Amino acid sequence: MNPRTVSAGATSAPSARRFTERRRAAVLSSGALLALALVGCQGAGSPASPSPTITPTILTASATPSLAPGDTDPSATTPPAEAKPSFTPSTDPASGLPGVTVALAGAEAMNGGVEVRSFVADYIGEGTCTATAVAEDGTKLTAERDAKPDATTTVCPPIMIEGVTAGTWKVTATFQNSERAGTSAPESVEVHE
Repeated sequence: MNPRTVSAGATSAPSARRFTERRRAAVLSSGALLALALVGCQGAGSPASPSPTITPTILTASATPSLAPGDTDPSATTPPAEAKPSFTPSTDPASGLPGVTVALAGAEAMNGGVEVRSFVADYIGEGTCTATAVAEDGTKLTAERDAKPDATTTVCPPIMIEGVTAGTWKVTATFQNSERAGTSAPESVEVHE
């Protein structure tokens, strides 16, 4: 057998010893580098400051709040306020249907027209969105698109009202289907030639 050849599974004593010595040297040099790095973090010549201590705090909640001495319980003297809905749909005057809140997200003059963006804030369903622009002289232009129900609102895709002329136009957005209807507050749009 050649002295340099080692059979599978067998190790020679000198190579195992060299491996152990290399490993020990690597561990010792890594430890020395770590110690030097930590000392370097302290800053040269500066006294070591104590490391911060983190103390966990557990907060607990009580179903009944505690009162300071001399305080009175406000619920004992004040009746609870009645909950009021944030929106009370009214009847749409034009259609007689229950009302919805139509929000005019924007109206902008562009390319010889007015682009209107809107949505229905408190109703999810299909219907028709109509954009209307009225000029100072009474000229009325309209355009419409199908509404798209979304996860939380009904979206009116952008509607382009064509044929506007220079001047100020009052723009509104209207939503209507067989169940609900509503019109946004007007917004003024200045169209330049």
